[in-house]
Amino acid sequence: MLYEEAIWIGKKLLTLSKNGDKILNIGSSTNYSRTISQPHMDKYIFAPLRKKQTKIIHTDIIKGEGVDIVGDLTNKSFVEELKKQKYDFVLCSNLLEHLEEKQLIVKAIEEILPIEGKAIITVP
Repeated sequence: MLYEEAIWIGKKLLTLSKNGDKILNIGSSTNYSRTISQPHMDKYIFAPLRKKQTKIIHTDIIKGEGVDIVGDLTNKSFVEELKKQKYDFVLCSNLLEHLEEKQLIVKAIEEILPIEGKAIITVP
C-alpha cells in the first residue's frame, strides 16, 4: 500500500466511522506486513481506529500472524459466516488486481455488508 493511500483510507475511515464500529479488513496480509514492512498502514489506518474503540478484524486466504479469520471469499459458506458478524465497514485495499474473477469478491462484499454498511475498495 502506498503511503498516501494509507493516509487517505485512514482519514476516510475516521471520518465515516463511529466509536465501537466493526471493520472487516479483507486481504489483510500479516501483522508483519501492516506494522513492519509497511508501518504506514498501522500508523495511519489501524492505530487511530483502535484509539476510537473500533474493532478491526483482519481476514486473509492465507493463515499468518495477525490474521484473525482465514477463509476464501469465493466460498459461499465462508461469506455467510462473515455476514452473521454484522460489520459496519469493509476495507479491501490492493487485493482485486490480483484476482481473475474480481466480481466474486465484490459480490461477497455486498453480501457481507448490511444496507447501511460502507466499503472502501482501492486498487493501484
